[in-house]
Amino acid sequence: MILSRTILNLVMLATLIMAGACTRAVKEERLIAERPRFEMLIAADTSEFKDAVRERLLESYRGEGNITLMGVDGLRTIDPAAYDVILIMDTCLAWTHFNPSLMRFLEGSAEFKHVVLLITAGDPEWTFSQGGLDAVTAASETENEERVAARLKEQIEGILANPR
Repeated sequence: MILSRTILNLVMLATLIMAGACTRAVKEERLIAERPRFEMLIAADTSEFKDAVRERLLESYRGEGNITLMGVDGLRTIDPAAYDVILIMDTCLAWTHFNPSLMRFLEGSAEFKHVVLLITAGDPEWTFSQGGLDAVTAASETENEERVAARLKEQIEGILANPR
């Protein structure tokens, strides 16, 4: 029993390490608007799916506000109060394993009123909630790109319509 649990833990650890090695961070960049109506942070890992969703959102918001792009690991360095909207795009591994920076951010934040969270997972029916923040969850499938981008935009617009 102990041996099989140890083996299972080692397999899960190896899976996380391999998945982490395949995950690439978004290139850090700051898009400046001439007359910004908001400050937005997009913290994300990158995949073909998340890149396509992020590009759809950037098409909608480029020029309307100042947008900072960074990898999820950058969450440990930010002041959440500096942003009107924070969009986090991450991957769930084995149903509950996230980037440690994301978990520290979620556990350390008292309020999520200006946070939008997208979590991609292998199971399209899986859901995630943390401290009243309900994540948009989706499988990384091309046919979901438009639907997911629309749901994220709806949440972002709701936040921008009701500033803190």
